Amino acid sequence: MRFTERARRAAAPIWQAVLQHPAVLGIGEGSLPQKRFREFIAQDYLFLVQYARALSLAVAKAEDLPAMRQLSALLHATLHTEMEFHRDFSARAGIAARELEQAEPTPTTLGYTSYLVQVAYTHGLPEIAAALLPCEYGYYEIGRRLKGRGGESPVYKEWIGVYSSREYAQLARELRALVDDLAAGSGEAPLRLMQRLYLTSCRWELRFWDMVSQGEAW
Repeated sequence: MRFTERARRAAAPIWQAVLQHPAVLGIGEGSLPQKRFREFIAQDYLFLVQYARALSLAVAKAEDLPAMRQLSALLHATLHTEMEFHRDFSARAGIAARELEQAEPTPTTLGYTSYLVQVAYTHGLPEIAAALLPCEYGYYEIGRRLKGRGGESPVYKEWIGVYSSREYAQLARELRALVDDLAAGSGEAPLRLMQRLYLTSCRWELRFWDMVSQGEAW
C-alpha cells in the first residue's frame, strides 16, 4: 500500500467530517453567508502567504532537480495563480489589496501556519511534503466533490471552478506522487512520523473549516 493510501485511511473520519462540513456544503449549495465567505477568503490568503514560505523551504531541502522543479511549480502556482485569485475575489467583495495584506490572522490561521513553517524549518523534505499534502489534496477533493455546483452564486461557482480545474488537480496529484516517492523505501519509524505530521495537518484543515462556519475573532 502506498504511503498516501495508508495515511488517507488513517485520516478517513477527519476527511469525512471535512467533506460533509456545513461550510463546505454551504459553498456547494450557495447558502454560506457572504460575510463568512469573505472572511474565509481573507484568512485563506493569509494562510497561503505562510504556505508559500513552507514550500520555499521544501524547495531548498529537495535533494534532486525533479523534486525542486515540481515544488517550484507548486510554489509559483500558489504565489501567482491562487493568491491572485484571492486578490480578485477580495476586490470584488470591496476589500482593497492593502486591507487584505494587512488583515490579522485568526488564532486558527496562526496556529495552522505556524505549525507548517515549524515543520518546514525543523524537518526534511519527506516530512514537509507529508505536512503540506492535506491542504493541497484536500482542496482538490473538495473541488471534485462540489464540481458543477455553487447554487445560484457566481462567486461560489467560480471558487469551485478553481479547485476542480484540471490545472489544480495536476498540482495536487503531483504532490501526492512526490510524497509517495519520498516515503518509498523508508523504515517504519520515518513513516510513522510522516503519518503523524499528515494527520496533524488534516486536523488543522477541519479546524479551519470550523472557523469559516462559526467565525473566530475576525
